[in-house]
Amino acid sequence: MQEEKRLLEPTTAAPLPYSAANAALNNWSKALAPNGIRVNTVLPELTETDIWAGQDSLGTALAAKSGLDHKVFLDNVPAILGMPNARLIQPEEVAATVAFLVSSASSGIVGANVVVDGGLTIAA
Repeated sequence: MQEEKRLLEPTTAAPLPYSAANAALNNWSKALAPNGIRVNTVLPELTETDIWAGQDSLGTALAAKSGLDHKVFLDNVPAILGMPNARLIQPEEVAATVAFLVSSASSGIVGANVVVDGGLTIAA
């Protein structure tokens, strides 16, 4: 398993700006919430977007480094990382989370960081 996880070491700085933006938004939401502003953040991980599935993406770079076909790599990444749902998150799942958070049904949720990661956080 350690060897498999080594195959997932970043080969590009692409995730760094994304991670920095997430951290900034998380802190900003926590600063706004006490001022009566209802704000939450959504933290998607391993979502089947251009970051992972696009040409010349982080996913293609990691697949090449591991010597695997891009699709085979993407199909196996969740299992390698121990994600309980064993699949990439779909953009529609993230969109549904956002739709819920902007609805009146979530009016009691304020200043939260909602993680959409298929259990990756608990698997780490």
